[in-house]
Amino acid sequence: MTPTEKSLVKQRQILLDQLFLEKQLIILYDNQNDIIERINTYKPRHSTNPINPPKTYFHEMKYRKIMSINGRTSKLLRDEGYIRYFVICGIYHYYLCEIQKFLKSI
Repeated sequence: MTPTEKSLVKQRQILLDQLFLEKQLIILYDNQNDIIERINTYKPRHSTNPINPPKTYFHEMKYRKIMSINGRTSKLLRDEGYIRYFVICGIYHYYLCEIQKFLKSI
């Protein structure tokens, strides 16, 4: 492949990712109430500090399970800046308050 072909492929992939993310945001909006219910069931078991609930966080697999999304959607939400995260030993973690802010914003 020539460099111009590579750049065209990359641009096409970016466009496809944007379209995919738009569809996934619509699905997340439709399932918003179910996601909030799942968050409330996990909340007491995964609190790092019961006095300070904003410190509650989920690792990536729990986050995907709660949100009912796949890895590609998770990566796109991270890369586009919809949800803030932090990394410990190569594993992404998401704060509960950030997930709730995201759900309110869609």
